[in-house]
Amino acid sequence: LKNEAVGKSITFAFGRFNPPTMGHEKLINKIKQVSQGDYKVYLSRSEDPKKNPLSPRKKLEYMKKMFPSHARNIEINQTNMVLDIATLLYKKGYTNLKMVAGSDRVREFDTILKKYNGVSSRHGMYDFNSIEVVSAGERDPDADGATGMSASKMRDAVAKNDMLSFKRGLPSGFNDAKGLFNDIRKGMKLKVENVETKIPSLVEFEQQQIRDLYVREMIFDMRQGVVETIVLKSVPDQSYHDQWDGDGLIEDVRNYLGLDVPIKKWIKEDGIIEKEIISRLIELSNNFMAERAVKIGVDVFRQAEKTLMLQVLDQSWKDHLLMLDQMRQSIGLRAYAQKDPLNEYKREAFELFEDMLDKLRKTITSVLSNIEIRQENNDENQQINKPLKIDSGKIARNSICPLCDSGKKYKHCCGKL
Repeated sequence: LKNEAVGKSITFAFGRFNPPTMGHEKLINKIKQVSQGDYKVYLSRSEDPKKNPLSPRKKLEYMKKMFPSHARNIEINQTNMVLDIATLLYKKGYTNLKMVAGSDRVREFDTILKKYNGVSSRHGMYDFNSIEVVSAGERDPDADGATGMSASKMRDAVAKNDMLSFKRGLPSGFNDAKGLFNDIRKGMKLKVENVETKIPSLVEFEQQQIRDLYVREMIFDMRQGVVETIVLKSVPDQSYHDQWDGDGLIEDVRNYLGLDVPIKKWIKEDGIIEKEIISRLIELSNNFMAERAVKIGVDVFRQAEKTLMLQVLDQSWKDHLLMLDQMRQSIGLRAYAQKDPLNEYKREAFELFEDMLDKLRKTITSVLSNIEIRQENNDENQQINKPLKIDSGKIARNSICPLCDSGKKYKHCCGKL
C-alpha cells in the first residue's frame, strides 16, 4: 500500500515567480521534502511591466538555470487557475494531491481545492482520495536572507538600478545575475543602457581581493569556479546522460586540474547529476594540490602561488587596459547606430573585465596543477632569496598556449613565467 501511494501521489506549487529569488529556492526544497512521490512547480503565464516583467518562457529559462537539480520538475501552466492544475494532475492518474503554498494562502487554497473535489464544473472534474495544503514556512519582510526575500523587493532593486541589492536576493550558485537584471529591466520598460557597471581600478581590485580573501582562499575559490565551469560546459541543461560530453570533460579536467579521472564510469552511474561530479572533482583536486604542496615543500609552494598570482594578475591587467584603450578609440562609431557611446563603453568594458577574471582563474588553476617547481642546489642561505623557477613540462614554446584562452603563443603568454 505504501508503494502504491507513492506512485499515485503528487506535490506541487503554483506561483508567479517573477522574478525567481533565493526565497523560491526555500519553497522548492520544501516541496521536494514533503513530497511522497512526484513533485511539480507550475509557473503562471502572467506578464505585465509592473508585477510580471519576465515572460513565461524567460521565467522558465531562468528558473531552470537557478535551480538545476529541479529543472525537470518546473513547467509553465496552461492557465492561471489552480483548479485547472488539479484537473490536469487527476487526468494523469494521481489519486493523492498535496500543495505547498505561502502561509498566508494555505486556507484559501485548501478551501477551494476541497470544495470542488468530485464536482464537475467549468474547469472539468477531479476526485482525489486526499487533498492537503501545507505551508512553505513563515515569511518576515524585515528579515535577512531567504525568509525576508520577495519578488517585489527584487523588482524594486531593479527599478532603482541597484545591482548590489539585487544580487543579494539570488541563490549563491546562480551566475547570470546581469542577464536576469537586464531582462527584468526590459520587461519593466526601463533602458538597459542605464545600468551602471563600475569598472574597478587596479588598486581597488587588489585591495578588495586582499581584504576579502587570502591568496590560498582565492586560489581555492578559483579552482572551484573552474571545476563548475568545465562540468557545466560538458553537461548541458536538461540533457540525458548519453548527451553529456565525457571526452571533452576528461580533456578539460586533465588540462586544468592535472587529473586523470574515470569520468565515463561516473556518467554511467544511476542517478548521477552534475553537482555530484563537481563535488567529486573538487575533492580530488584539493587532495591532489595538497599532495603537491607536501611533495614540493609547503613554504616553497605557497611562495610559488603568490609569485604566480602577482605575475598573471599584472599581465592580465595590462592586456585588459590595452583592450579598453583600443575600444575607446572606436566606441564613438556606436552613435551612428543610435546608441549612447558612453553607456556602450561601460557595458562592454564590464564584460571584458569579467572575461579577464575568467581567464585569470583558468590560467592560475591550470599552471599550478601542471607546473614543476625546483630550486638550484646552492647553499642554504642563497636559496632563501633565490627566485623560484617554474617549468611547465613538455609544452612547445611556439605552440598556442594550452593553459588559457588568449590565443597567443606559449612563449608570449603563460610561458613567460
